[in-house]
Amino acid sequence: MWYDAPYYTIVLAEQGWSMFWKEKRDSRKRMKVLRAEISRVEGFYSKQYDRKNEDDAFEMYRLVRDETFEEGRELTLLEERSIRIQAKQMGIDLLPEWTEREEPAKGFGVGYSYLTESGKARLQEQINQKLRERWEWRVKIAVLIATAITGLIGALTGLIAIARK
Repeated sequence: MWYDAPYYTIVLAEQGWSMFWKEKRDSRKRMKVLRAEISRVEGFYSKQYDRKNEDDAFEMYRLVRDETFEEGRELTLLEERSIRIQAKQMGIDLLPEWTEREEPAKGFGVGYSYLTESGKARLQEQINQKLRERWEWRVKIAVLIATAITGLIGALTGLIAIARK
């Protein structure tokens, strides 16, 4: 499981990059399977209950939550782990007010720190901002390269025209 230690550095140290990317791919596949399972259960119950009726909607939500509790918890942990790894790779620090600490079970020395909903949103916002900055930088570089190439082509065309006269 994912604890406060930078997980991906542990994986890299023990198994190398190929294992890291394999685990990341497997994690994404597992999230896709879990989302499909939760959707299947929601689809099953939505046929039996009227969502417009508040009591039916609440009962359907309760049944889906009860039946998919383990899948939902695993999906939440995988999504959170993915966000934490991405933030760590981008150099974004996780602020303490974004997490809630779960005390370790008796006899175990390691607890788990969960991201709060607002913490998850803020962390995702910072990740998106970093990604946006990276893409803006790449676009600027691409524009400079395209401008330079266009200038070189124009200069070569001019030199060829002068050389022919």
